[in-house]
Amino acid sequence: DRYQLEFKLAYPIDRAQKRTHYRLSIFIFVPQNLGIHRHSYTSADFYRDIQNYIRLKTPSMSLTELAEEPASPLNVMTRLLREGNWPKDRETAGQLINSFKFTRAILKSAIRDELEAFVRQMAGRADDAHLSSALAEQINDLCAQVQTVVRAYRTAETLLPETIESANPLIQEVRLAYKLSDEAISLLVERDYVRALLLLRRLPQDERVRQVAACLAACAEAEAAYRRAQGYTSVIDPNSRNEEYMYRASVLKKYTSSVLFLYRALRREGTVLEQVLYAVAAGVSMIFATLVAFYFQQRYGNFTTPFFAALVVGYMFKDRIKEIGRLISSRYLQRYLYDRRIDVRTMDGQERLGYIREKMHFIPEGEVPPEVMQARNRQLMTELANDGQGEQVIRYDKEVTLFCNAFEHIYPNMPQFTGLNDIMRYDIRPFLYKMANPTERVLYVQNGRLRKAKAHRLYAVNFVLVYQDKDRVQGDGQAVIYERSRAMMDRKGLQKVEVFA
Repeated sequence: DRYQLEFKLAYPIDRAQKRTHYRLSIFIFVPQNLGIHRHSYTSADFYRDIQNYIRLKTPSMSLTELAEEPASPLNVMTRLLREGNWPKDRETAGQLINSFKFTRAILKSAIRDELEAFVRQMAGRADDAHLSSALAEQINDLCAQVQTVVRAYRTAETLLPETIESANPLIQEVRLAYKLSDEAISLLVERDYVRALLLLRRLPQDERVRQVAACLAACAEAEAAYRRAQGYTSVIDPNSRNEEYMYRASVLKKYTSSVLFLYRALRREGTVLEQVLYAVAAGVSMIFATLVAFYFQQRYGNFTTPFFAALVVGYMFKDRIKEIGRLISSRYLQRYLYDRRIDVRTMDGQERLGYIREKMHFIPEGEVPPEVMQARNRQLMTELANDGQGEQVIRYDKEVTLFCNAFEHIYPNMPQFTGLNDIMRYDIRPFLYKMANPTERVLYVQNGRLRKAKAHRLYAVNFVLVYQDKDRVQGDGQAVIYERSRAMMDRKGLQKVEVFA
């Protein structure tokens, strides 16, 4: 997406403790000429532009464990189908449907981990002939393991009664969930076969690499043919716009991932304290006005000009004292409290897994921690570009608290969950409004002749992420993680993103 930056964070739980705590801070360094400051970009604007997706972390299993481990969702599914109690028990039927979805979720995670390991092995060694043959064999083994899992899943269909043979709504519901998950699995493995094929094309093309590539291509085509034979409509047609394909692929992905979704209850933090402080401010102002009125009434009596003037002046100061008290209270709350709190629960609301507190505000550069400024690594040209005024700095703080015991009660028949994933998407369109034209024609001289060239104008917005496991830092003093990212953008959106260690 040209208009969104994505940050993905993991919050693993420590089962040895009742609670696990994390603190995250993101410092956004914005050039002065983009017109982003505390008056033009409020906290409400920021929270409008940032979107949080909080999910359960997919249980970690290898493809071999998914196929062979008794507690894997694939084998739990087979066991529940063979026991045959699910058509009469909605709870068991629900466990069966969840096992379909978890099979796809864990399969996706396991294949992704394997492919990422291949990419790491290829880094800087893509021309190594020995590595080429070894990777080809590993990818071939991966393909075989994926096919083993997929065959086991599809074999389980023989244990399902035909929908037309029964009016039992549970049978219809379970069979529909099975077919939807089956289509989602087929789309997933076809996509990953293609990704593996692209990796092979980056290697030296010896005989073994070509054989494995041909096998992957055949497997990908077989998946498309399978979906067509099953009557699934998520098949690419090169002569159409493939709107149905994109729509079904997106819906099926959300459907099978729904077992990882969590319910988020959002509310402002410190609402009660805010009202108490406002009431105190109103009370102080009323005390002042009342004392003034009593004094002048006793001194000059009722229905006199001084008493009337005192009432007016007292009311004037009462109003100002009240507003000043509200202002002081707001600053106090902003300094010591967070903007909002997100309670994280399971979708059925049965388990409260933790809560997240968020806060956003602009800070002067003098308040930026030295370690963050060092990670920012600002150069001379940046100082000159901002007329020596520095940059506008947005600080976004997030404090995460997880209740470790609650994770043991989620999906008891599935593998244990080890934490949460937090995916943050940040819309950068407000940064684009005051940018100049993205390209400009410039003249230069070459070999005595005037020539034209196109120059591209980019703006850099830097993000420094500070990630801290509060328990570990307080316990054994481990270092906090600092990571800097630079988003290069123009009026048309993001052009590239660079990550620095």
